[in-house]
Amino acid sequence: MRDGFPKSRPDPVSKSHQRAIELLAERTALGTWHRRWLYAALAFAWTTGALWVFAHFALGTGPNGERHPLEAWALRLHGAGAFAFLVALGSMFAQHIPRAWYLGRNIASGVSALIVAAFLIATGYALYYFALEDAHAIVSTLHWSVGLAAIALFWAHVAIGRRGGRPKPA
Repeated sequence: MRDGFPKSRPDPVSKSHQRAIELLAERTALGTWHRRWLYAALAFAWTTGALWVFAHFALGTGPNGERHPLEAWALRLHGAGAFAFLVALGSMFAQHIPRAWYLGRNIASGVSALIVAAFLIATGYALYYFALEDAHAIVSTLHWSVGLAAIALFWAHVAIGRRGGRPKPA
């Protein structure tokens, strides 16, 4: 026996090392306020995007060809919601994404959600800064169609995570 432990047993780990092991073994769930911020930003960006689609296609143009005022306001609010979502998404890279990657939890839906988010960020940026008139309609259609459908992927990622995700194979 050495230090009160039999030789067949490995040396005890330090308290800080043990705490690190416990933290990594925890679920990768977000804290309450972090989750609320992310969900609120996502819901606001999605809702204002859907509102723009409604105003653009359902309300159409007036008798003189002018767009409905709701369309411009929905687009402005959608831009603000997109910025809030970018901040929330960026905060995920501090802890949630690295921990889940290390533990091998929810990788497929997480990577899929990140790819879709990157696509929406790129097409949104292109619409605002780069899209020429010829390409604008195509990029816009891609952006709003993927954006409207993406909500299902993000909620599927949450549902899989709440179920426990898929642990890394041994």
